[in-house]
Amino acid sequence: METFNGGWSVEFLRPFHMAQAGFIYLGIQGRVKCFSCSKDFDDWQEDDDPLSKHILQSPQCSFVQEPTSKYQIN
Repeated sequence: METFNGGWSVEFLRPFHMAQAGFIYLGIQGRVKCFSCSKDFDDWQEDDDPLSKHILQSPQCSFVQEPTSKYQIN
């Protein structure tokens, strides 16, 4: 989550949820990258769910293929 400190500008998406979906912030507007599959994501809409978008756009990613409960942050 540290990559989201000091610059994350997409107000409707919390850094916590982005990190929980496997993303690191690249420091450029709303651009993130998955730590596992290295796919870049941007162009976020208010109704986007970060994990769902990750699953849809990168179904081969080993992070999203694992049970999501393994990655839940309490």
